[in-house]
Amino acid sequence: MAACGCRGARSARTIVTEQSLVDAERLFSVYRPLSIVLGIGAVAALVVGWARPAPWLLAVLLVAVLSVLWAFAVLRFLSADAWGDAPAAVD
Repeated sequence: MAACGCRGARSARTIVTEQSLVDAERLFSVYRPLSIVLGIGAVAALVVGWARPAPWLLAVLLVAVLSVLWAFAVLRFLSADAWGDAPAAVD
């Protein structure tokens, strides 16, 4: 349960701190949905911990929650072209 509580608290801190990023205003269409999905992920991690599955299943479920969060974030940033063009090469 402690690992799930820690994961939930870490997601909550990320939601708060991401609003202070310089890009948070410019990429509002990315950060707003990401905040919502991080909140859902935090709740999902707490529910997984509350259910007290076997340790191997706990690990698999938490990896699944984190994988979904990462996939969502990467897809949102890619679709918003947040990284832009590659920097010019130095001659």
